[in-house]
Amino acid sequence: MKSKDQFLNEVDTYLTGLPAETKINLMSRALVDIDENPALLSEDSRTYADKVRSRHNYPPFKPEKKFSFFKLIFSLFAMFWVFVFLGLGLLYWKFTPIFKADEENQRVIILGGLIDIDGKSGKVKIFDQVQFADSDNLKDSFQMNMALGSEIDEVDLNFKSGQFTLKNSLNNELKFNCKLSGPFEQEMVEQRPELLKVNFAKLDGVTCELSIPEGKRILLEGVDSAINIDRPEFNTYIEVENGHVAILPAPERDYLFNLEVEQGYIGEFNSVKDNPEATEIQVRLQNGSIVTK
Repeated sequence: MKSKDQFLNEVDTYLTGLPAETKINLMSRALVDIDENPALLSEDSRTYADKVRSRHNYPPFKPEKKFSFFKLIFSLFAMFWVFVFLGLGLLYWKFTPIFKADEENQRVIILGGLIDIDGKSGKVKIFDQVQFADSDNLKDSFQMNMALGSEIDEVDLNFKSGQFTLKNSLNNELKFNCKLSGPFEQEMVEQRPELLKVNFAKLDGVTCELSIPEGKRILLEGVDSAINIDRPEFNTYIEVENGHVAILPAPERDYLFNLEVEQGYIGEFNSVKDNPEATEIQVRLQNGSIVTK
């Protein structure tokens, strides 16, 4: 049998967490219970305390967990290996296949597409940057010289993947000098009133040098592209998903720049808004960069 003080000390411990006033009243009641029933000292003090807590709508006593340095180290060690395996699983999922070669389509994919080399189009993608290399596979060609009168004001060029250089024409002729990943078809060029359409979208890749007459407009729409614009005296409109556009403005000419990149970089350009005769350069990219040469 426990002594009265020992029993009360244990009950006091098991009443931990109760409001101070409530705890004092319950301890006073415990003292009265012992005086009225000394046999209470032979009972389990925690069982008594839990009954008292329950009568006053308090949950049973739960001892505070003691700090264990060993458990802390073990938990950290277990968490470390969980994150390691999760990371390895994520890397495997993200970068599968590690290496894949498609000889028929002349394509190599490394680390699940992180590096993508397309031999047909001459396109190399490293991370989200698209580069174009000279490719022996662009064996077909397309050349066109066309005098643009006042009735044709715009040239629209559609493509899937390509590299383009835009420069000024020395006369009133529009010139195309292109290498293609496949044969040229006549329906790729369509002349409409005030508009000339060139559609290379069915080809895997193209590289073109275009000479454009002063004051005309050219629109380029595609998926992946690298475009160089050299001292343009023509209005340019570009809409590309992934690309790099480098612009060399003519120092004596005013330009109205309207440039937008959702994810990427735009360099510094001097735009003149109060000159209605300014040459307009508009570029829209989802991913990539627009820089000055």
